[in-house]
Amino acid sequence: MRRRAAHAASVAIFLAATANILSAQETREGYLPGAGGLNLYYRVVGTGNPVIVIHGGPGADMSVLRDLTPLAARSQLIFYDQRGGGRSDLPADTSLLDAKYFVEDLEAVRQFFKLNRVTLLAHSFGPVLAARYVETHPQRIERLIFMGAIGPRRADATAFSMEVSRRMPSESLERMKVVVSLLRREGDVDRVALCREYEALARTSLPAGVAAPLSMCNVSKEAVGYSLKYTGRITSESFGSWDFTKSLAAVKAPLLVVYGDQDPSPVSSQQAWANAVPEGRLLIIPGAGHNPHTDRPQQVFDAVNTFLAGRWPLGTTESAR
Repeated sequence: MRRRAAHAASVAIFLAATANILSAQETREGYLPGAGGLNLYYRVVGTGNPVIVIHGGPGADMSVLRDLTPLAARSQLIFYDQRGGGRSDLPADTSLLDAKYFVEDLEAVRQFFKLNRVTLLAHSFGPVLAARYVETHPQRIERLIFMGAIGPRRADATAFSMEVSRRMPSESLERMKVVVSLLRREGDVDRVALCREYEALARTSLPAGVAAPLSMCNVSKEAVGYSLKYTGRITSESFGSWDFTKSLAAVKAPLLVVYGDQDPSPVSSQQAWANAVPEGRLLIIPGAGHNPHTDRPQQVFDAVNTFLAGRWPLGTTESAR
């Protein structure tokens, strides 16, 4: 308990130290037209070279990565809620939750901000979406940063889920199964309450000293209900049996993979990401989990800023290609 409190205090001190810098940064928000005319909510923080931030999920929203904002001291962060979640449109036609539309939405974000080439920072499931975009738009990529990434193969996602389940106490795991069943039920269900219970159960899998991720339950009840009932299931299934270990071989952009050694994903899946492109490197963050920027913010943000400045951070291992 003391270790968790000390860790939380150190993170709070670091984030507080950036508050004055961030308060002076330019912030704007609004809606942009996504694929098929759906509205995507966006928020821009900071000035400088733009970085498009791709949250995980599917079905989450940009708020789960609001603790990335210290990077806005040196870069312009472009956040957006993916369709089917947050403040973006929740399409009545669920066929519009197909992966191809998520890729087209990312291209719409690039075009809306008039960016010739883009730097993408993707977290959790976000790298899967980013990699699918890179397959079809390789010439548009300047740099890539993957953090807490689900691996480059569908089997890696399964391995991640199995490890999370293995780390949970048996009573939490059994209740989790019930909660998931209730979330998928038709009719009048309090999905916000179930969302909060789901997150509380998931926290029981966290190792000591690893912070819980930010909540995805704080948007409207309509968005929470929709994303948990439809987006998470339909969109993830629509990506099919993905495997990016060979399809990114012609990508010229450098890739930095940031991995906490307490992450449920095996380190082999992270090395596979680094090996997927000719110029990829892996940075392992000791003592960090699935959200390395939350657990070790100073180390992660220093590394990311170094990479964005055109240099490899210390401690990276080169691709085995």
